[in-house]
Amino acid sequence: AAEAGTVFQELLPFADAGTLQGLQGGLTTAADGALGQARTQVDHALSQRSQGQAAKAPEHSGAAIHWREAGRGVIDFAQDMTVGTFHQVVNDPLRFPTRMIAGMAISLHSAIKDSGGALVGLASAGAYGSFGAQMTQELANSATWVAGFAKPRRTNLHPEFAETQKVTKNGFARAMHCWDDIHKNPVTTQKLAKSLSLGEGMAKRLGNFESRVRDGKNKLWYGTEIIYQGEKQKRGEVRQGAVWKDQGWEPVKVEKGHTLGTENQKLYDALDNKWSEYELVHKADPSAMAKTVLAKDVIKELGLKIPTTKTGQAKFLTKFQAALDQKFPNGFFVKGVQDFNTGGNLPTNKSNFKTLYEGYHREFIPDAKKVNGEQSIMRAHPFHAGRMLDDLLRDPESVVIQERMNLKRYTKKELPIDVQPFQEFRVHVVRGQVVPGASSHRWGVMRTVLDRKDMHKAEAFTQALFDKLPAKAKKNMAFSPDIVKLEDGSFKLIELNVGGNSGFLHRNPLAANKMVEAVTGRETNGLYVARRLGYSAVASTVVATHQEHVRAQDEAGRHQTVSATVPAGKPAED
Repeated sequence: AAEAGTVFQELLPFADAGTLQGLQGGLTTAADGALGQARTQVDHALSQRSQGQAAKAPEHSGAAIHWREAGRGVIDFAQDMTVGTFHQVVNDPLRFPTRMIAGMAISLHSAIKDSGGALVGLASAGAYGSFGAQMTQELANSATWVAGFAKPRRTNLHPEFAETQKVTKNGFARAMHCWDDIHKNPVTTQKLAKSLSLGEGMAKRLGNFESRVRDGKNKLWYGTEIIYQGEKQKRGEVRQGAVWKDQGWEPVKVEKGHTLGTENQKLYDALDNKWSEYELVHKADPSAMAKTVLAKDVIKELGLKIPTTKTGQAKFLTKFQAALDQKFPNGFFVKGVQDFNTGGNLPTNKSNFKTLYEGYHREFIPDAKKVNGEQSIMRAHPFHAGRMLDDLLRDPESVVIQERMNLKRYTKKELPIDVQPFQEFRVHVVRGQVVPGASSHRWGVMRTVLDRKDMHKAEAFTQALFDKLPAKAKKNMAFSPDIVKLEDGSFKLIELNVGGNSGFLHRNPLAANKMVEAVTGRETNGLYVARRLGYSAVASTVVATHQEHVRAQDEAGRHQTVSATVPAGKPAED
């Protein structure tokens, strides 16, 4: 009674005047005690309405309640199919098969005769219906999952890539550099087998098996065949169809098709230079990139001369940095015109050029020799950025200075030196067309999932930019541009990554599958399954929600029936 009174009091502020008058009428004969107190509360609330105080509105919509119930239904679905079945088998293993069959038969009969709530009623009534009806409900859920796969595979996708799709009918493969990983390279596997004293025949069979497993995994994972450079090509294979390049400088033989990214070798050679790409982009859209200048031109403008001694060069860098501070008051980056994959570890206005340069020669070069120059290790070295200053001193035409932009951050946490906290995306472009969905966040897989809205905006910005570029700069060429978001919400191009040089298509299976769909026009295995699971999940959630509501209604009806049949003066038992 105390709990009921509390709930009653909490609900009154939501009642309108009409509802309150009805309650007042129902409590006209209320004496002292709980009912009398309720009458007093109703009178007070009605007085507030007459004084103009409106009824409160619920904070949660019906949709919110619906999704909460849907969640409960999904949980019930999982629990019934696992824990529920387990308990049935453990508690009554001998009669479990017959009860299940009999229960399902009764439930199915009732499902044909009636619908909806009839199944739920059987689920809690009688020996036969107990497990059988629940199983029938779960079969209905399972049916909705299966129904999601009834749709045929989609074809004729992305007509904007129609020219490329003509040749991919003969096959599409992704070319990737082989990093001598045992799980990817059967040659390495054979060497390993020999080192374990296995016979040469066994080693060869093991290598072939490894190759077949790897190829099957890649087709399933990436939606396409993978060619590892230096492996199949050595066997003289010639591809037909289309090949998406991962590394622009490694040749792939393709007949009657396209090598996406490096078909136009002259254009590739011309644009594989950050200064050349800046001139191209700046002419098409002056606002698309941050202000960029060639280091050679800055030195000439300042009237400086590069000394030949290490001591003189260190002093020169101090003067040069001071001049850059004046020329770029918002800050700057020093980049190599043909650099790639620096991990953002570059000299900036916040660096000390003299210290960085001296540390590069004192520590970086000796450390690099110890690990054979392994880039994945050396990229995080504290003096890695000094390499760029060394390049500047040797060949100032090989280095550009780019103005710092106010970039949007995705985190304020401290990160490794080769990881940046900015909203930057790797987009993929084939012949001037952005591949929708084949993008990744530049600095983390999780960000790719969390920041999809920004990623789609980055794709739109990229397409608008490429629409302005001259046709001859896009013909028979692929790009993997880096796009960054600024604090004001706008986007800028960092670099084009001509030739489609991108390590993100083999890091992000979703992006790789999107690429395959674009250039083949056909739905990949992976996305076919993923989309059907998505459709099925929605259908199953609707079914589970319906079941949850019906269960609640059935439970309420059962309570009313029990209350009506209990003799006066005796407590109703649940």
